[in-house]
Amino acid sequence: MKKRPFLLALPFGLLTLVLALTMPSIPKEAGIKNPIVELEFARSAADVHQVLGTGEEVREATFRNVHADRFFLLAYSAFLAVSSFLVARMRRKPWGWIGVSLAVIAAVYDTLENQQLLYILMKPDTEWGPFLFRLSIFTWIKWGAITAAFLFLGWSFKDLNRFGLFF
Repeated sequence: MKKRPFLLALPFGLLTLVLALTMPSIPKEAGIKNPIVELEFARSAADVHQVLGTGEEVREATFRNVHADRFFLLAYSAFLAVSSFLVARMRRKPWGWIGVSLAVIAAVYDTLENQQLLYILMKPDTEWGPFLFRLSIFTWIKWGAITAAFLFLGWSFKDLNRFGLFF
């Protein structure tokens, strides 16, 4: 384990990759590149309607995708948490726990974000206002925590060379 300290994180990374590749697809309306990301960053009912279109097919596919995201968020947050834990242990520095905390924050806010998406999918558009407001906050916190966790991991390796030796 000392020669390959990140071997413990590898299964979570592979699971994240497999889940990302097998997520239910969402049909794209014209002008939409990534429906789920565009829905996460929707600010108005018009934005949601642009992503979902008028038919039920996109709405149902989005519903399936959001439900599948429950497993994906557990996999990527476990990968980030385990990797950060291993960095903390390897470096023997208390700041290593920052990455673990960021991974937990990302998972919590991704779960809250998914709840808002499900409410939006199930409610009439006249009731979307508060859900869109909370969705915006939860989405930015989630993506901020994920970005910060990866930046933290990268920063943790700044003085190490031959990164491949860790796997």
